[in-house]
Formats: sequence, structure tokens, C-alpha cells
Amino acid sequence: MQKEEAVKELDGYFNSHSFYSATGEAAGEAMAYLESLGYEGIDNTGSNGGGTIFLPSVYSTDGGLEDVEFSDLMANYEYLRDTMNAVRDEFGTDNPVFTVLADAYNEYESALQEAIEQIDNTNQMIAQDALLAAQALDQPATVDEFKQFREQMIQNIQNTSGFDEDGTYTAEQLADNVLGSDDRYSGLLAELQERKRLLRQSTIKCVRLLKSLFLKHMKSLLLEHLHISTRWSLGAQRSKM
Repeated sequence: MQKEEAVKELDGYFNSHSFYSATGEAAGEAMAYLESLGYEGIDNTGSNGGGTIFLPSVYSTDGGLEDVEFSDLMANYEYLRDTMNAVRDEFGTDNPVFTVLADAYNEYESALQEAIEQIDNTNQMIAQDALLAAQALDQPATVDEFKQFREQMIQNIQNTSGFDEDGTYTAEQLADNVLGSDDRYSGLLAELQERKRLLRQSTIKCVRLLKSLFLKHMKSLLLEHLHISTRWSLGAQRSKM
């Protein structure tokens, strides 16, 4: 119900505030920075610097509620949050682009906050129920057993009909939040996370090593090719004499 209320609250706002303009040299610098980070919807072509920022979900085709979904609002909300934080971290809060993004973000947050809180509360209860269900079937004693236990719990959360992906946390994050707050599993979770960290670290080292070996091999092939080409060229010159 809260999701429908949020859509109604932002319906008129959705079409008339789906893009934001900021002009001037400082605005142009901030928009160029957002473009360099890969954000889409940046039209930094203003004659005096700056331009327009278009949100991911720009228009509802009928101009009303029919085509606007909660996921559209969430896409805009997350885009505003991320771009606002990026501009603030790089240019501070006095930049005009930060100002327009922050105002829009606050408007969206006000309309979506109750719905997100309701979703998070429901998802949290689902995660706790998933833990109880998993406990009834198994009690892990080793990290490997816990890994399977955790994966089953995540799957149970995802398969529960009331689980809503529009919440703050993913099914995996919900599972880890519940497991990490339980003394019976927090140690096993920490060990599993450390194992994953070491695996990622090892993978990165292997990738870097393979890249280094590949570059050395290509350099060797290039030098050999140049050497052969030089010998062929000198041979050809001698044969003409």
C-alpha cells in the first residue's frame, strides 16, 4: 500500500521534475565529472557551461499514474543519491549541480521513505523466518557446512512470495545481517567472509601475473618479429647489390 501512495505523491512531480538544469562554469565542471564516471542522461552543452541532467525514468507515456511504477521512482531516487554524493565528494556542497540534485533527492526521499521502511521491515521478518526454517533442518559446525546453510537461507528469502527487491538490502545482505547478529553464526560468517576476501585477493594477483606474462610474451614476439624483418630487409638490400 505504501508503494502505491508513494507513486501517487510523486505522480505530478514525476513528469515535471524528471530533468534538472544548472548552468555556469562550475555546473559544467560537475556535469563533465559525472559523465567521466559513466553516468548517463548528462547533457553538458549549455552555452555558458552546464546544461541538463535527465533522470533514468524520464516520463510516463500517458502523463499519469498508469505507466509509473515504484521501480521507476526507485531508479530515479538511486540515481539522484549517487550523483549527488559524487558531486559533493568532488566539488563540495556549494556547486549548483549539487544543489539541484540534493533538492530533488530530498523530494524523492520524503515520498519514498515510508514505503522503503515498510519493505525493509517485511524483508527483515522474512530473513528471520528463513533463519528459523534453516535451523530446523541443520546446525552447521564448519565453514563449509555454514556456506551451504547460508546459501539455502538466501534462496529461501528470494523464493518467499512477500520478499520485495525494492528494499534497501538484497537477499544476501539480509541473510548476512541476521546471521551476523546471531552469536551462533557470527564467527562462521566472519570466517567465510575472510575466506572470500583471500580468494579475491589471490584471484587479483593471478590476473595481474597472467597479464604481466602476456605482455612480456607479446613484447618478445614483437622483438622477434622486428629482428626477422630487419634481417630480411638487410638480405634484400644485399641481393640488389
